[in-house]
Amino acid sequence: MSASQIQLLIIPLTCETLVYGIYLCLAATSIIILLKRGLRGSTARKVLFGVVLVMFLSSTGTLLSDIMARIQLGLSNTSTNSRLLNSESDIAEVVFVRINYVLSDYVVVWRCWTLWDRVVFPRLFLAFCVMGSTVAAIISGAMCIRDDILFGSAKSGPQDLILIAPLIITNICSTSLVGYKAWQHRRFMKENLGRETKSSQAGKVLILLVESGAIYCLLGILAMISSEVFKADTARAELGKATLSSLQTHLAGIYPTAVILLVTLEKTQKDAFERTNDNAVMESRVTTLNFARPGSSVGSFSSRTSRDSLGDGLDTGRNGAIDDLEKHRGFEEGRGKRSSQM
Repeated sequence: MSASQIQLLIIPLTCETLVYGIYLCLAATSIIILLKRGLRGSTARKVLFGVVLVMFLSSTGTLLSDIMARIQLGLSNTSTNSRLLNSESDIAEVVFVRINYVLSDYVVVWRCWTLWDRVVFPRLFLAFCVMGSTVAAIISGAMCIRDDILFGSAKSGPQDLILIAPLIITNICSTSLVGYKAWQHRRFMKENLGRETKSSQAGKVLILLVESGAIYCLLGILAMISSEVFKADTARAELGKATLSSLQTHLAGIYPTAVILLVTLEKTQKDAFERTNDNAVMESRVTTLNFARPGSSVGSFSSRTSRDSLGDGLDTGRNGAIDDLEKHRGFEEGRGKRSSQM
Protein backbone atom coordinates (compact mmCIF):
# COMPACT_ATOMS: atom_id res chain seq x y z
CA MET A 1 0.00 0.00 0.00
CA SER A 2 1.44 3.36 -1.06
CA ALA A 3 1.81 6.44 1.13
CA SER A 4 -0.99 8.26 -0.71
CA GLN A 5 -3.36 5.37 -0.06
CA ILE A 6 -2.47 5.36 3.65
CA GLN A 7 -3.15 9.10 3.80
CA LEU A 8 -6.46 8.55 2.02
CA LEU A 9 -7.45 6.07 4.72
CA ILE A 10 -6.20 7.92 7.82
CA ILE A 11 -6.58 11.69 7.24
CA PRO A 12 -10.31 11.77 6.33
CA LEU A 13 -11.16 9.44 9.23
CA THR A 14 -9.14 11.55 11.68
CA CYS A 15 -10.86 14.76 10.63
CA GLU A 16 -14.24 13.04 10.70
CA THR A 17 -13.67 11.72 14.23
CA LEU A 18 -12.65 15.18 15.46
CA VAL A 19 -15.74 16.86 14.01
CA TYR A 20 -17.93 14.04 15.31
CA GLY A 21 -16.57 14.62 18.83
CA ILE A 22 -17.63 18.27 18.64
CA TYR A 23 -21.04 17.23 17.37
CA LEU A 24 -21.35 14.65 20.16
CA CYS A 25 -20.86 17.35 22.82
CA LEU A 26 -23.45 19.64 21.21
CA ALA A 27 -26.02 16.89 20.70
CA ALA A 28 -25.63 15.51 24.24
CA THR A 29 -25.97 18.99 25.75
CA SER A 30 -29.06 19.74 23.66
CA ILE A 31 -30.72 16.44 24.60
CA ILE A 32 -30.00 16.92 28.32
CA ILE A 33 -31.38 20.47 28.33
CA LEU A 34 -34.52 19.46 26.44
CA LEU A 35 -35.11 16.57 28.85
CA LYS A 36 -34.65 18.86 31.86
CA ARG A 37 -37.17 21.32 30.47
CA GLY A 38 -39.64 18.48 30.03
CA LEU A 39 -41.16 16.91 26.92
CA ARG A 40 -44.71 16.17 28.08
CA GLY A 41 -46.00 19.71 28.18
CA SER A 42 -44.60 20.94 24.86
CA THR A 43 -45.06 19.53 21.36
CA ALA A 44 -42.28 21.78 20.03
CA ARG A 45 -39.75 20.32 22.46
CA LYS A 46 -40.77 16.79 21.46
CA VAL A 47 -40.19 17.61 17.79
CA LEU A 48 -36.84 19.27 18.49
CA PHE A 49 -35.77 16.32 20.62
CA GLY A 50 -36.65 13.93 17.79
CA VAL A 51 -34.81 16.04 15.22
CA VAL A 52 -31.64 16.24 17.32
CA LEU A 53 -31.74 12.50 18.04
CA VAL A 54 -32.29 11.46 14.40
CA MET A 55 -29.51 13.74 13.11
CA PHE A 56 -27.11 12.44 15.75
CA LEU A 57 -27.94 8.83 14.89
CA SER A 58 -27.35 9.62 11.20
CA SER A 59 -23.93 11.06 11.99
CA THR A 60 -23.10 8.06 14.17
CA GLY A 61 -24.13 5.70 11.37
CA THR A 62 -21.94 7.60 8.92
CA LEU A 63 -18.91 7.41 11.20
CA LEU A 64 -19.34 3.69 11.88
CA SER A 65 -19.82 3.00 8.17
CA ASP A 66 -16.66 4.91 7.27
CA ILE A 67 -14.62 3.19 9.98
CA MET A 68 -15.72 -0.28 8.89
CA ALA A 69 -15.18 0.53 5.22
CA ARG A 70 -11.66 1.85 5.79
CA ILE A 71 -10.69 -1.06 8.00
CA GLN A 72 -11.89 -3.54 5.40
CA LEU A 73 -10.27 -1.55 2.59
CA GLY A 74 -6.97 -1.70 4.46
CA LEU A 75 -7.26 -5.45 4.89
CA SER A 76 -8.57 -6.13 1.38
CA ASN A 77 -6.11 -7.24 -1.28
CA THR A 78 -8.27 -7.19 -4.40
CA SER A 79 -9.52 -4.12 -6.19
CA THR A 80 -12.93 -5.74 -6.70
CA ASN A 81 -13.55 -6.04 -2.96
CA SER A 82 -12.26 -2.52 -2.41
CA ARG A 83 -14.62 -1.18 -5.05
CA LEU A 84 -17.59 -3.03 -3.52
CA LEU A 85 -16.84 -1.85 0.02
CA ASN A 86 -16.32 1.72 -1.14
CA SER A 87 -19.66 1.61 -2.98
CA GLU A 88 -21.51 0.36 0.12
CA SER A 89 -19.93 3.10 2.27
CA ASP A 90 -20.84 5.75 -0.29
CA ILE A 91 -24.47 4.63 -0.41
CA ALA A 92 -24.76 4.80 3.38
CA GLU A 93 -23.17 8.24 3.37
CA VAL A 94 -25.53 9.45 0.63
CA VAL A 95 -28.57 8.44 2.68
CA PHE A 96 -27.34 9.78 6.01
CA VAL A 97 -26.10 13.12 4.69
CA ARG A 98 -29.41 13.82 2.98
CA ILE A 99 -31.32 13.01 6.14
CA ASN A 100 -29.27 15.59 8.02
CA TYR A 101 -29.49 18.15 5.22
CA VAL A 102 -33.28 17.87 5.00
CA LEU A 103 -33.74 18.03 8.78
CA SER A 104 -31.41 21.01 9.04
CA ASP A 105 -33.49 22.70 6.35
CA TYR A 106 -36.62 22.04 8.42
CA VAL A 107 -34.96 23.64 11.46
CA VAL A 108 -34.02 26.66 9.35
CA VAL A 109 -37.62 27.02 8.19
CA TRP A 110 -39.01 26.37 11.68
CA ARG A 111 -37.04 29.19 13.29
CA CYS A 112 -38.44 31.61 10.69
CA TRP A 113 -41.94 30.10 10.63
CA THR A 114 -42.53 30.90 14.31
CA LEU A 115 -41.61 34.55 13.78
CA TRP A 116 -44.10 35.10 10.95
CA ASP A 117 -47.21 34.05 12.82
CA ARG A 118 -50.52 34.81 11.03
CA VAL A 119 -48.69 36.12 7.94
CA VAL A 120 -49.63 33.94 4.97
CA PHE A 121 -47.23 34.90 2.18
CA PRO A 122 -43.89 34.32 3.99
CA ARG A 123 -45.14 30.99 5.31
CA LEU A 124 -46.26 29.84 1.87
CA PHE A 125 -42.90 30.86 0.43
CA LEU A 126 -41.04 28.96 3.17
CA ALA A 127 -43.20 25.88 2.63
CA PHE A 128 -42.43 26.00 -1.10
CA CYS A 129 -38.69 26.28 -0.37
CA VAL A 130 -38.60 23.35 2.04
CA MET A 131 -40.62 21.17 -0.34
CA GLY A 132 -38.18 22.02 -3.13
CA SER A 133 -35.21 21.14 -0.92
CA THR A 134 -36.77 17.80 0.02
CA VAL A 135 -37.48 16.86 -3.60
CA ALA A 136 -33.98 17.95 -4.64
CA ALA A 137 -32.41 15.81 -1.90
CA ILE A 138 -34.37 12.76 -3.07
CA ILE A 139 -33.47 13.29 -6.74
CA SER A 140 -29.77 13.90 -6.05
CA GLY A 141 -29.65 10.90 -3.71
CA ALA A 142 -31.15 8.64 -6.38
CA MET A 143 -28.59 9.88 -8.91
CA CYS A 144 -25.70 9.26 -6.49
CA ILE A 145 -26.89 5.74 -5.65
CA ARG A 146 -27.24 4.96 -9.36
CA ASP A 147 -23.65 6.10 -9.97
CA ASP A 148 -22.42 4.04 -7.01
CA ILE A 149 -24.09 0.91 -8.36
CA LEU A 150 -22.99 1.42 -11.98
CA PHE A 151 -19.52 2.94 -11.57
CA GLY A 152 -18.50 1.97 -8.03
CA SER A 153 -18.49 5.56 -6.74
CA ALA A 154 -20.54 8.71 -7.11
CA LYS A 155 -19.13 11.09 -9.67
CA SER A 156 -19.12 14.83 -9.13
CA GLY A 157 -21.75 16.33 -11.33
CA PRO A 158 -25.17 17.93 -11.35
CA GLN A 159 -26.31 15.93 -8.31
CA ASP A 160 -24.08 18.04 -6.04
CA LEU A 161 -25.60 21.23 -7.39
CA ILE A 162 -29.12 19.79 -7.18
CA LEU A 163 -28.59 19.01 -3.49
CA ILE A 164 -26.81 22.14 -2.26
CA ALA A 165 -28.39 24.93 -4.33
CA PRO A 166 -31.96 24.58 -2.95
CA LEU A 167 -30.58 24.37 0.59
CA ILE A 168 -28.66 27.61 0.13
CA ILE A 169 -31.67 29.35 -1.42
CA THR A 170 -33.92 28.24 1.44
CA ASN A 171 -31.42 29.38 4.05
CA ILE A 172 -30.84 32.75 2.38
CA CYS A 173 -34.59 33.41 2.22
CA SER A 174 -35.26 32.36 5.80
CA THR A 175 -32.25 34.29 7.12
CA SER A 176 -33.43 37.39 5.25
CA LEU A 177 -36.90 37.07 6.79
CA VAL A 178 -35.42 36.64 10.27
CA GLY A 179 -33.14 39.63 9.65
CA TYR A 180 -36.13 41.76 8.71
CA LYS A 181 -37.87 40.74 11.93
CA ALA A 182 -34.74 41.59 13.90
CA TRP A 183 -34.62 45.03 12.27
CA GLN A 184 -38.31 45.61 13.06
CA HIS A 185 -37.80 44.57 16.68
CA ARG A 186 -34.79 46.81 17.19
CA ARG A 187 -36.53 49.80 15.61
CA PHE A 188 -39.61 49.28 17.81
CA MET A 189 -37.49 49.02 20.95
CA LYS A 190 -35.57 52.19 20.12
CA GLU A 191 -38.68 54.21 19.31
CA ASN A 192 -40.72 53.12 22.32
CA LEU A 193 -38.34 52.09 25.09
CA GLY A 194 -35.09 53.91 24.41
CA ARG A 195 -31.60 53.02 23.29
CA GLU A 196 -30.64 51.09 26.41
CA THR A 197 -32.95 48.20 25.42
CA LYS A 198 -31.12 47.34 22.20
CA SER A 199 -29.58 44.27 23.86
CA SER A 200 -32.91 42.74 24.90
CA GLN A 201 -33.37 38.99 25.19
CA ALA A 202 -35.46 38.70 22.02
CA GLY A 203 -33.02 40.89 20.10
CA LYS A 204 -30.10 38.67 21.07
CA VAL A 205 -31.91 35.55 19.88
CA LEU A 206 -32.81 37.17 16.55
CA ILE A 207 -29.25 38.36 15.96
CA LEU A 208 -28.01 34.89 16.83
CA LEU A 209 -30.31 33.34 14.23
CA VAL A 210 -29.22 35.80 11.55
CA GLU A 211 -25.52 35.23 12.24
CA SER A 212 -25.84 31.44 12.29
CA GLY A 213 -27.85 31.53 9.06
CA ALA A 214 -25.20 33.65 7.36
CA ILE A 215 -22.48 31.21 8.45
CA TYR A 216 -24.49 28.27 7.13
CA CYS A 217 -24.98 30.03 3.78
CA LEU A 218 -21.22 30.57 3.60
CA LEU A 219 -20.55 26.90 4.32
CA GLY A 220 -22.97 25.88 1.57
CA ILE A 221 -21.28 28.16 -0.95
CA LEU A 222 -17.86 26.78 0.04
CA ALA A 223 -19.19 23.24 -0.43
CA MET A 224 -20.30 24.10 -3.96
CA ILE A 225 -16.92 25.65 -4.74
CA SER A 226 -14.99 22.71 -3.29
CA SER A 227 -16.95 20.23 -5.39
CA GLU A 228 -15.68 22.05 -8.48
CA VAL A 229 -12.12 22.50 -7.18
CA PHE A 230 -11.55 18.81 -6.38
CA LYS A 231 -12.62 17.48 -9.77
CA ALA A 232 -9.04 16.89 -10.87
CA ASP A 233 -7.79 13.28 -10.82
CA THR A 234 -4.80 13.89 -8.55
CA ALA A 235 -3.85 12.45 -5.17
CA ARG A 236 -4.41 15.77 -3.37
CA ALA A 237 -7.75 16.34 -5.05
CA GLU A 238 -8.85 12.83 -4.12
CA LEU A 239 -7.74 13.38 -0.52
CA GLY A 240 -9.56 16.72 -0.28
CA LYS A 241 -12.72 15.29 -1.79
CA ALA A 242 -12.68 12.30 0.57
CA THR A 243 -12.14 14.55 3.60
CA LEU A 244 -14.94 16.96 2.73
CA SER A 245 -17.37 14.18 1.87
CA SER A 246 -16.72 12.51 5.22
CA LEU A 247 -17.50 15.77 7.06
CA GLN A 248 -20.74 16.65 5.26
CA THR A 249 -23.09 14.63 7.46
CA HIS A 250 -21.61 15.95 10.70
CA LEU A 251 -21.47 19.58 9.58
CA ALA A 252 -25.07 19.37 8.39
CA GLY A 253 -26.05 18.15 11.87
CA ILE A 254 -23.88 20.54 13.89
CA TYR A 255 -25.51 23.72 12.59
CA PRO A 256 -29.18 23.02 13.46
CA THR A 257 -28.17 21.35 16.73
CA ALA A 258 -26.19 24.44 17.72
CA VAL A 259 -29.16 26.67 16.84
CA ILE A 260 -31.52 24.52 18.93
CA LEU A 261 -29.05 24.50 21.83
CA LEU A 262 -28.49 28.25 21.85
CA VAL A 263 -32.19 29.08 21.53
CA THR A 264 -33.01 26.63 24.33
CA LEU A 265 -30.33 28.15 26.56
CA GLU A 266 -31.69 31.63 25.89
CA LYS A 267 -35.18 30.46 26.85
CA THR A 268 -33.83 28.79 29.99
CA GLN A 269 -32.05 31.97 31.05
CA LYS A 270 -35.16 33.99 30.29
CA ASP A 271 -37.33 31.68 32.42
CA ALA A 272 -34.84 31.87 35.29
CA PHE A 273 -34.77 35.65 35.01
CA GLU A 274 -38.57 35.82 35.06
CA ARG A 275 -38.73 33.51 38.10
CA THR A 276 -36.20 35.71 39.89
CA ASN A 277 -38.25 38.80 39.12
CA ASP A 278 -41.44 37.09 40.33
CA ASN A 279 -39.78 36.11 43.61
CA ALA A 280 -38.49 39.64 44.08
CA VAL A 281 -41.96 41.06 43.46
CA MET A 282 -43.51 38.66 45.98
CA GLU A 283 -40.90 39.55 48.60
CA SER A 284 -41.48 43.25 48.04
CA ARG A 285 -45.24 42.74 48.42
CA VAL A 286 -44.77 40.88 51.70
CA THR A 287 -42.48 43.61 52.98
CA THR A 288 -44.83 46.43 52.05
CA LEU A 289 -47.68 44.83 54.00
CA ASN A 290 -46.21 46.41 57.14
CA PHE A 291 -46.33 49.84 55.55
CA ALA A 292 -49.78 49.81 53.95
CA ARG A 293 -51.46 53.13 53.29
CA PRO A 294 -54.47 54.29 55.36
CA GLY A 295 -57.69 52.76 54.15
CA SER A 296 -56.22 49.32 53.50
CA SER A 297 -57.08 46.34 55.63
CA VAL A 298 -53.66 46.28 57.26
CA GLY A 299 -53.80 50.02 57.92
CA SER A 300 -57.27 49.71 59.44
CA PHE A 301 -56.10 46.89 61.65
CA SER A 302 -53.10 48.91 62.81
CA SER A 303 -55.30 51.95 63.44
CA ARG A 304 -57.78 49.92 65.45
CA THR A 305 -54.99 48.40 67.46
CA SER A 306 -53.53 51.84 68.21
CA ARG A 307 -56.92 53.21 69.20
CA ASP A 308 -57.62 50.22 71.46
CA SER A 309 -54.26 50.59 73.14
CA LEU A 310 -54.80 54.32 73.59
CA GLY A 311 -58.32 53.71 74.99
CA ASP A 312 -56.99 51.19 77.47
CA GLY A 313 -54.44 53.72 78.65
CA LEU A 314 -57.08 56.43 79.07
CA ASP A 315 -59.38 54.08 81.01
CA THR A 316 -56.55 53.08 83.32
CA GLY A 317 -55.65 56.71 83.99
CA ARG A 318 -59.29 57.67 84.60
CA ASN A 319 -59.84 54.80 87.04
CA GLY A 320 -56.67 55.72 88.92
CA ALA A 321 -57.82 59.33 89.30
CA ILE A 322 -61.22 58.23 90.68
CA ASP A 323 -59.52 55.99 93.24
CA ASP A 324 -57.29 58.86 94.38
CA LEU A 325 -60.34 61.17 94.75
CA GLU A 326 -62.22 58.62 96.87
CA LYS A 327 -59.17 58.17 99.10
CA HIS A 328 -58.92 61.94 99.53
CA ARG A 329 -62.61 62.22 100.48
CA GLY A 330 -62.27 59.40 103.03
CA PHE A 331 -59.29 61.13 104.59
CA GLU A 332 -61.19 64.44 104.89
CA GLU A 333 -64.23 62.75 106.47
CA GLY A 334 -61.97 61.07 109.06
CA ARG A 335 -60.41 64.41 110.03
CA GLY A 336 -63.87 65.98 110.46
CA LYS A 337 -65.05 63.22 112.82
CA ARG A 338 -61.96 63.53 115.00
CA SER A 339 -62.40 67.33 115.26
CA SER A 340 -66.05 67.02 116.40
CA GLN A 341 -65.10 64.54 119.11
CA MET A 342 -62.50 66.89 120.53
